[in-house]
Amino acid sequence: MSRSDNRRAGCRDGRRLLEQLRLVARHLETAVALERCADLSDNHVVAALLAERATRHRQAADRLRRGLPPVVRADGVRAAVG
Repeated sequence: MSRSDNRRAGCRDGRRLLEQLRLVARHLETAVALERCADLSDNHVVAALLAERATRHRQAADRLRRGLPPVVRADGVRAAVG
C-alpha cells in the first residue's frame, strides 16, 4: 500500500469517526432537550415519557461511544472518548 493510499484510508477513517462523534453528540443534545421538556411539563405522564426517551438517547450515545477507538493524546497516553 502506498503512502497516498494510507492517507486516503486514514482520511476515510477520520471522517467515519467524526460522523460517529456527531451522532453521539446528537443523541446527547436530544437527551438534554427531552429532559428540559420533561422538567417543564405539568403533565406527569408526558414528563415520564420524555424522561424515558431521554434515557434511551443517553444509552444510545453510550453504546456508540463504547464502539469508538480510544484516543491517543499527543503525549502517547490513551484516553477514552467522552
